[in-house]
Amino acid sequence: MTASPFNPVSGLWAFRIVEGYAARARPEMSDGARSVLLDHLAGRLDAVMPAAPVGDWPDAANAALDTWEDEARTDGPRVQAFDDVAGVVRFRAVG
Repeated sequence: MTASPFNPVSGLWAFRIVEGYAARARPEMSDGARSVLLDHLAGRLDAVMPAAPVGDWPDAANAALDTWEDEARTDGPRVQAFDDVAGVVRFRAVG
């Protein structure tokens, strides 16, 4: 197994976003789609998280979701907030 090129913190948050997004997605997301989205989010968050305050993270995550959804031709929930104390991502519905 190869090591991830991403920061473990951004990778963990990206995983949490993918899990929450996939739980709300209809139709159900494939494992391949989850993997692509995970890499996409981790890359975007890796560039933002070290320097930006937690309050700026949702914009970065949602921009990554927008780009991925354009490619995947789908849409889903958006990140509303990161709760770094509880370790959860809060979502809001689109529309």
